[in-house]
This record gives sequence, C-alpha cells and structure tokens, in this order.
Amino acid sequence: MTFLYLVPTGMNNPEQPTWGSWAGRYGPNENFPGKPYYWANQRDTWNGVTNRDNTLARWAVHLQNDFRARLDWCVRDFAHANHPPTPKVNGESMRTVTAGDHVTLDASASTDPDGNALHFQWFHYPEPGAYRGKPLIIESALSAKASFVAPPVPSPQTLHIILVVTDTGSPQLTRYKRIVFTVQPRPR
Repeated sequence: MTFLYLVPTGMNNPEQPTWGSWAGRYGPNENFPGKPYYWANQRDTWNGVTNRDNTLARWAVHLQNDFRARLDWCVRDFAHANHPPTPKVNGESMRTVTAGDHVTLDASASTDPDGNALHFQWFHYPEPGAYRGKPLIIESALSAKASFVAPPVPSPQTLHIILVVTDTGSPQLTRYKRIVFTVQPRPR
C-alpha cells in the first residue's frame, strides 16, 4: 500500500488512508485502539457489488496503463511516449457549502503535456465521506464543467467528489483531482 500512495495521481494522500486511491482504502485496525494503525478492512461499492477488492479494482485499468507508460519512458524519448494529463479545478480542494447550494465544478483549465484530447468524468465517491443520503446527481458529469446541488443534511457531513481526467494517448493515462465538500445544514 505505501508505494502506491507515493505515485502522484492527484487523488492519494498518504496522511488519509481512509480516503482511498490506487493503494486502496484502509480503516483503523481495531486491535490497536487509539493508534494510527490501518489495514485493508474497508469495502467499496462499485459496479453494483460491495467488496473489499473494489477499493482497488475501480482504479485497476488506470494503474496498469500508468505502469505501461512508465515502461515506455525507460526506452523512448519524450516525444514518443505518452504522459499523464494535468487536472486543474477552479477553487480550493477543501470547501464548505450549505445544503441546497448549487455547486459548480470547473476543470476546463486542465491540460495534457502531449497535446492529447481529454475526457472528463466527475463522480461522488461516497465511502470516504460521511454523507449517506440519497445518491448525489452530478449534472454534466462527463464534461469539464459540471454541477450538483448540495444535499440536505441534519448535521455537517462530507462529500468526496473525484474528477477523473483521461487522455487519448497510448496507453491512455488518467489523473484525478479530489474535492472534499463539507455540507452544512441549511439554517432554519
């Protein structure tokens, strides 16, 4: 797990193993209460199935393509190898919103060092966050600009929104940007 947290994908944070990334998603080890010991005890729902393997499986194609490209980097010059895109999202990566707010997501400043076209996907990654209400609907989720309405919450709750940016090079390479929203209840 520790090596993959060091690959700069834009999603991983070695200080937050419960957030999930190419290294998987980890939870506190109950055998050591109060200590920062983590292990592979988490389960993600992906493609309609809930399983511990999904903490890794959802990223497997992207990870394998990345390592394929790294092999190319060893034997090809820069111009003949593909390089990962650079996602850029307007605004901070940690934000506070109020239930009912219309939230705009803008990654139109994202670039690719090889000039490849980019494909965008925004999704709500529910497992690392606290929000467990109705599924979050992201409008225009397959474009650089998307939006959602902050859901109603009874108390402050977090939402993890992941931007996935994939280029059209060979192999196709993917990078991410994670935005963590704290949704506050609407004042009465």
